[in-house]
Amino acid sequence: MYPPDQIKDGLTRDMFESFLKGGMPHNRNFNKMVEDLTLFEYTNHADPDNKVGIRQMMMDFFTDWAFVAPAILEAKALAKGGRPPYVYVFNHRVVHSRMPEWVSVVHGMDIPFVFGIPFKFISDPLLEMMVTKFSDTEKGMSLYVMKLWTDFAKYGTPNPPDSGPSPVTWPKFTEEEQEYLVLDLKPRLGRRYKADKVAFWNEIVPKVAQLTQAENKETEKQTLKDEL
Repeated sequence: MYPPDQIKDGLTRDMFESFLKGGMPHNRNFNKMVEDLTLFEYTNHADPDNKVGIRQMMMDFFTDWAFVAPAILEAKALAKGGRPPYVYVFNHRVVHSRMPEWVSVVHGMDIPFVFGIPFKFISDPLLEMMVTKFSDTEKGMSLYVMKLWTDFAKYGTPNPPDSGPSPVTWPKFTEEEQEYLVLDLKPRLGRRYKADKVAFWNEIVPKVAQLTQAENKETEKQTLKDEL
């Protein structure tokens, strides 16, 4: 990813394409057709040269490709295998964030809430780069998150009997419902997180990659026959 100060005014199309081409070769499904398909999917065709829009598309692409789609793929596999997980999306932008507004919620910002950092701010270069301090309301949110995690560790569920009042009951992730908990100042439940993008990465891209690989193999075979 580009440093925030480097793209504070947005991103050009060429910069986005360069970023995409630099990251996607590490994906086993990478090929030219998948690359072109991805650029098409992450383009606002009504305003394709809008730098601010392109910057958002780059962040969406990286989030979907690197985090969202793999997490949902694994969650579905666990559910299918009879071990349904508890899935959550951390959706709270800290009040005293150092990051620009357009960065929104930073990946990994849930970790301080799990370990109670809002109650005792630690000296950590990465944390200090993202936030100056935590609010009193965020301390309450940290208590809630810590309770979920410790209840799960003790009882194997974040919703044990006689656990006391809770804003929501966190359901297991199933293949059919695909429910997840949205962690925010007001927790809520959601279903089928980013379903369109998950389908793109977990269903469409592998099929396109498989087809193009098969076509390439046939082309190579034909070339060898012609040479003989």
